[in-house]
Amino acid sequence: MSAWEAGLAAASSPSWEGRARAGRDLAAFAEVPEVAGALVRLLLDAEDTAVTRRTAEALAR
Repeated sequence: MSAWEAGLAAASSPSWEGRARAGRDLAAFAEVPEVAGALVRLLLDAEDTAVTRRTAEALAR
């Protein structure tokens, strides 16, 4: 399993910490089409704004 595949699995975690970590980890692979879709979902996370913030911060770097 590649690093971004593991991140994709974590992006669906019920834990906000898991989703936030996935956003941080997946940001490095934003150009991969499968990852881009997951990043959009994390940026629009309706359950916890920490996920949105950490994903956005990682993408901005």
